[in-house]
Amino acid sequence: MVLFMAGMLSMPADAMMDPPGDGWKDWMDGHWGPPSGGGYMWGDSDSWMMKGMLNAPVVGDDGTAYIVSYAKTDAGMISRISAFRLDGTAAEVALRGKVSVPAPLGVYLFATTSVPKLNDYNLLFTHGTNPAVEQSVLFRLPALFGSDAIPDAAALDGRIASKPVVSADRIYVTTKDPYSGNKYLYVLNPDLTLVSKTIIQ
Repeated sequence: MVLFMAGMLSMPADAMMDPPGDGWKDWMDGHWGPPSGGGYMWGDSDSWMMKGMLNAPVVGDDGTAYIVSYAKTDAGMISRISAFRLDGTAAEVALRGKVSVPAPLGVYLFATTSVPKLNDYNLLFTHGTNPAVEQSVLFRLPALFGSDAIPDAAALDGRIASKPVVSADRIYVTTKDPYSGNKYLYVLNPDLTLVSKTIIQ
């Protein structure tokens, strides 16, 4: 146990938070790529962290609790966004890739997906020039979404995206391209139109 904790403390801070999936940082080998060998941290499909792992709830103004959980499948990583309402009803949308903790704003719920499959979305805008496989998305769902909902989305340069931050009716997201190392700050409107895109030096 002591050796395990010592190893955890020696890891880079971002590595302890990095999720699994194609293109995620393999901190043990110091490069970007699928983890080699499995069995550590996120590990393989038998890892305890891949069995029903979930985030703390985000609660909307109406008391609806939104929870994102993750599972590793043969088809890759699956994220499930679940809504639990005070009247006892629930809904769930499943998306491929790593979905962030969501942020409610008005009648919508906003989140990002790292390493997404773009055909999971109603893609309204592409706010970047990278190939599709090197992009992430910011998406929105109605706060009262049903299980058949298809999120609206905007594609962003950088395959890995932060959780969105809402301020003054705008959505702020940072992204990173693991291949070039480029980092970006995006600011978008609730309709997913672009306010600004800044390269972070």
